[in-house]
Amino acid sequence: MLSFFINMYLLPKRLEQMLKNKFITISYTEAVEILKRAPQTFTFQPKWGSDLQTEHEKYLVKHCGEVPVFVVNYPYDLKPFYMRDNEDGPQHTVAAVDLLVPGIGELCGGSLREERLHFLQSRLERYGETLWLITSSSGGTVWQGSVSEATGVWWGK
Repeated sequence: MLSFFINMYLLPKRLEQMLKNKFITISYTEAVEILKRAPQTFTFQPKWGSDLQTEHEKYLVKHCGEVPVFVVNYPYDLKPFYMRDNEDGPQHTVAAVDLLVPGIGELCGGSLREERLHFLQSRLERYGETLWLITSSSGGTVWQGSVSEATGVWWGK
């Protein structure tokens, strides 16, 4: 219970300190290259196509000067079918983002949603799935995005 009150007191100070800095944006590919050159040894070796672990996220924030860092354009195969395909050639990424913050790692993540029917259909076919989404989107849709938060990080974790 004490940690809850301590965090409630510290939360505004943490936010205020973070907002004083400019946020940095790096691609997932840049993040992996930074991690590969890191002088420290990680429990999970960084490689392109693998998800970033908390140890990686915290290192990236430290490497970038203890300021918030947006990591963008994650590998297509790491993310759910509904994330928008960047159509970027051999690397094949999706329009996804994670916000990494000092002392925590990932605070929240988000993405653009795939609105192009043929992309949704081909991705679902890869998994042998059909969904109501295809039928409901067949008349067209609009660009959409979504953000989710990692709520446990502020409450003493």
